[in-house]
Amino acid sequence: MFYLKKILLLPFSLGIKANGIMKKIFVFLLGICCISMLNAQNFNAEFTKALRDDDTLRQRQILTLWENGNDRSAEYYIANFNYHLTNCLDMTSRKLDIERLGKSLDAINEGIARYSDRLDMRCGKIYALHQLGMWDEMTEEIISSIDHSYIIDNKWIYPNEKADKEFFLNIVRQYQADLMDEIDFEEYSIADSLQVLRIRRISQQVLKYYPNDVDALNNEGVTYFFENDFSKALETFLKAEKIDPDNDIVLFNIANIYQQQGNKTTAKEYYERIIKRCNDDAKKKALELIREL
Repeated sequence: MFYLKKILLLPFSLGIKANGIMKKIFVFLLGICCISMLNAQNFNAEFTKALRDDDTLRQRQILTLWENGNDRSAEYYIANFNYHLTNCLDMTSRKLDIERLGKSLDAINEGIARYSDRLDMRCGKIYALHQLGMWDEMTEEIISSIDHSYIIDNKWIYPNEKADKEFFLNIVRQYQADLMDEIDFEEYSIADSLQVLRIRRISQQVLKYYPNDVDALNNEGVTYFFENDFSKALETFLKAEKIDPDNDIVLFNIANIYQQQGNKTTAKEYYERIIKRCNDDAKKKALELIREL
């Protein structure tokens, strides 16, 4: 959920963020265990170890044995996805092997088609697309996941987690924040404006099914602000305010719009509401902004 002066994220952690080279960022998928056939469990454990050891030959050997068996569990597709993805980047030249990348995405796409309710598989794909800078593909996968979430009444399978509606929407918000992090606000370009439109599309897709989602309304409003469409931004923020009149981020954004429009009186009224109704951090920030009026 975004605040116009800076980016504010809802408290959220799935353990899916990672640092480091391409060889290491996708291992998290294989750390997830689920009830499956014993052989699949063994293959999964052995493959995970080989992946962590960066033993490409052993990974291939295990996958060959796995492929020759009858098991086509979700973990089988995850392993194939990880194998091709972690080996599609030449660490010396930093060149991407497009064919290996294609095999990786083919594997996870087939897995998602077979296990459409496995949210961890979709998260792995979206995370990979983000890391590769494939923004349109990332956006489309997020939108597809939003559609599917509605179809299954938000009853996802995400091992070791209660994957309900709020859990899923928090993931969507985090992805929007990831897209926002790629925007250069100082040297705003066409590429940045396209990123804003992607964030808006995601927000609008959430609102298609959940029109009272305050976070989606707020994030949509922020995208209009970035385009200097203050009227549309304010209209959207005011919708959010009606749903949650004590939401400090929404109130900050409304005050900011009025301040941008030169309406300092109304801006001050909103800052004063924050001081009366919201938490200490929000009160402190509102006091600072009142002094700047």
